[in-house]
Amino acid sequence: MHRYVATRFAIAALALTLPTVAAAQDARPTSIVAKPLSDRLATKLAESLRISVWSSARYVREFGGGRMEPVDDTFVLVAGDKNAPLDDAKATVHAAAQSLWHDLSHRPTRAATVWVFASRRNYEKFVIEHGAGARPSDLSFYIPESRFVSGTSEIFFCAEGQGLGGVGHEIAHHLVRYDFPRAPTWLAEGLPALLESAQPDPDDGELHPQAHFRLQTIRTALTKPDYAPLVRLDVLFGLRDDAAFRQHEALSYALAREFLRWADSRHQLWPFYRLFRDGVLTDDTGEKAFATVFGKTPADATNEFIDWIRSKEAE
Repeated sequence: MHRYVATRFAIAALALTLPTVAAAQDARPTSIVAKPLSDRLATKLAESLRISVWSSARYVREFGGGRMEPVDDTFVLVAGDKNAPLDDAKATVHAAAQSLWHDLSHRPTRAATVWVFASRRNYEKFVIEHGAGARPSDLSFYIPESRFVSGTSEIFFCAEGQGLGGVGHEIAHHLVRYDFPRAPTWLAEGLPALLESAQPDPDDGELHPQAHFRLQTIRTALTKPDYAPLVRLDVLFGLRDDAAFRQHEALSYALAREFLRWADSRHQLWPFYRLFRDGVLTDDTGEKAFATVFGKTPADATNEFIDWIRSKEAE
């Protein structure tokens, strides 16, 4: 779980005339590395990182925390207790950031402090004191604007009870927030959910999502008369705001994640994401981008998606 707060600033973008499916896919490179920041924005990020390091060092000194490790000039990992899996968390954060930066075009201008705990007891105590009103039972969450350290973001993560998938999820929130601030809720939640279970490609290191419990959530929903009608891609594209997404939260997460995983299996995830992001001012639902990449509407593609959900290939 996490807290995701959408930003409201406008993106400068040109109106997008959508090409044919083949042209759209041929025109888009298989890998895009996020552009370096301008000098001004790099200075802003460096100052945010400096503040994060300073506040983290103060915590370690005054409250007895463990090691502190900067990662990729954007994250500062802090061991909240002595057995925190900081090295494993660092590897997960680095892999997630490097993989996503192959497909995102905008880097964060704000550093994120990542509080890593091994013990749920220690974590819950820390969240009560420093978690800005979050529920201690949430084993990971993201706060885009820290209430305690101005100019930084924060991620809270406990390994006990969930493994390392949660930290990858929250890292993705931070990166996607800066790359696609106008993303609808289903996409802003679905992309991070992909990193809950992902494996690197042996050739280029890019992460590819694996099946986990959310696949079974959809398969079970398809057997329930009250929920089967909700397992549709046109329903997914309607989950634009937080209220709609949370109405059937578990199913919404599953539908968003598995749609994106299906798209990844067809090598269409990032072409769709980039077209949607770049054309959002004239295509705020993403349905035009979907039709361009997939060759049909979300409603018309639903049966194909459900066939994949039920297939051995999805497992």
